[in-house]
Amino acid sequence: MASLVLLFTGCVFLFLLLKAFRYGNREKHLLPGPPTYPIIGNIPSLPLHHQFTQWAKQYGDIYSVKIGSMTMVILSSIEAIRQVIERDTTLTADRPPNHFANVTVSGNGEHQPFVIFTRYSNMWKNQRRAMHEMLRAQACLNYVPIHKAETYQLAVELLKDPEGFANHTRRLMFSTMMSIVYGIRVPSSSSNDWIKFYKFYESWSGLMAPGAHMPVDAFPFLKYVPEMFAPWKRITKELNREEKALFYGLLERVEERLARGEGNGCFAEILLEKGKAWGVDREVAK
Repeated sequence: MASLVLLFTGCVFLFLLLKAFRYGNREKHLLPGPPTYPIIGNIPSLPLHHQFTQWAKQYGDIYSVKIGSMTMVILSSIEAIRQVIERDTTLTADRPPNHFANVTVSGNGEHQPFVIFTRYSNMWKNQRRAMHEMLRAQACLNYVPIHKAETYQLAVELLKDPEGFANHTRRLMFSTMMSIVYGIRVPSSSSNDWIKFYKFYESWSGLMAPGAHMPVDAFPFLKYVPEMFAPWKRITKELNREEKALFYGLLERVEERLARGEGNGCFAEILLEKGKAWGVDREVAK
């Protein structure tokens, strides 16, 4: 009995060892590319910025690079870009997964309502339709008064405090965005909306910065590392709570304004009104 257990354990170990050595290797159906290392693929060669040009000369205008289990296809000429991005658009419409973005916004790593990270799917098509409706030329004319008002305030701020140019410009951009999306102005950089948003934005940027945390997308097995050994899991949970409090809070203010009959035609109001017909739910509307 003991020998059978030992034999089974040895077979499992050998199987896992073989799988580990194949991890990071280039699959046979892929385009040619530089030699890979087991598990890590081409990671050791990537920090050299000129390496892509050298590989293009060796492997052609279109070649593949392995980053752990992920595959990158490198396009090294205008013609290659046109061929792949423009002519084969149905094959290249998707985008790679982004684990940190998914768990931060949705909390479960699957449902992704943030349009810039949504993968090619019916959800993405519904989001694109909604964005197209609200950003068509005629609709954008409604936002001209907002731009004018914010620009006038920027001019006054620059006259009073020219040294604060960067801060005034950020306020202009943030207030314009908030006015168009939620119908809420940000009159100064000391506003509570500004402070909460930039606190979340700085934490989000730190999480998403390349190399800030383990490359979970390249090595998916890292998703199953216990939280005590994976500090990024604690960070994403906290950011998920902040994200929900921030954006659901803004959406609730829009809903309260509508209930009072004080709508102003912002993005969020339109999504709340027409979202169901467009296939966009409240999670996406926020």
